[in-house]
Amino acid sequence: IAAARALGDLADPASIPSLMDALQNEYDRDLRLAIAEALGKIGQPAVDALMTGLESDDMQVRRTAVRGLGRIGGEAAFDPLMEALRDESVRDAAARALGHIGDTRAVPHLIEGLKDYSMFVRAASAEALGMIGDPAAEEALLEAVGDKNGEVRRSAAKALGQMRSAMAVEPLITELGDLTVRTAAAEALGMIGDPRAVEPLIKLLANMHGKTRQYAVDALGEIGDPSVIQALVGRLTDRDMLVRRSAAKALGRVGDPSAVESLIHAMKHDEEIIVSWQAAYALELIGTDEAKEAVETWRAEHGATEAMATL
Repeated sequence: IAAARALGDLADPASIPSLMDALQNEYDRDLRLAIAEALGKIGQPAVDALMTGLESDDMQVRRTAVRGLGRIGGEAAFDPLMEALRDESVRDAAARALGHIGDTRAVPHLIEGLKDYSMFVRAASAEALGMIGDPAAEEALLEAVGDKNGEVRRSAAKALGQMRSAMAVEPLITELGDLTVRTAAAEALGMIGDPRAVEPLIKLLANMHGKTRQYAVDALGEIGDPSVIQALVGRLTDRDMLVRRSAAKALGRVGDPSAVESLIHAMKHDEEIIVSWQAAYALELIGTDEAKEAVETWRAEHGATEAMATL
């Protein structure tokens, strides 16, 4: 695996035969993924070899070839990947690869993939449509949010978020009630940034699951409406450390000076140093004199300059 990665870093076309030979004769999944990545880094000179891999009798070789073509992208990879959509064994991988390429010509075929019998293909098609971001896919993705499979619903919700779909706000708010899709819907609503989602997301802050509260906090921070400040300040004392950290981060993103006092308290008194660091960084982002002075004092006492730089 290390050798394959090293060859990819060198990006030398002379290594293509060796990589393809390993692809045909090795069965370790991680090694094959490393080979796909290496061939992708080599780029256009590897396209012909990867197209040969698409003709292999070995499904895993074909899947690896598809991944490699997706990494290379461009016109030369597009047609082979469109052809690979016809191969049931690699259709999901081909859909994701087309998403990475981002060519809108694939959109009608990926929309069709949302109706595939395989949930893996449906989920991959939704992911790809989100990566491409063509508004022509919005209605089909909205329909996919109602798919019988939870993974497909999550992928469709995230795709709509990536597309910043205003049409999706109300359906995604409804999906906050679905345990399977809740966190994906919250994340998507944060990406869209529509204030209509604020109240439903605030209600999620009372959820018993820390992960749900964390996603809701993150989404509220992304939306950045001033009305969220009080709710976010309340999460600075959440029982879950990750929620407290997300609340501090969100308050820094919103940038409202009314949160300074609460963030100073969190910086000084939270039992988890990572929350203190995040609160300090949020205070620096807000940037009032009071905030900057408090951070300078705390940093001098705790030697936290280097740690804060990683946030």
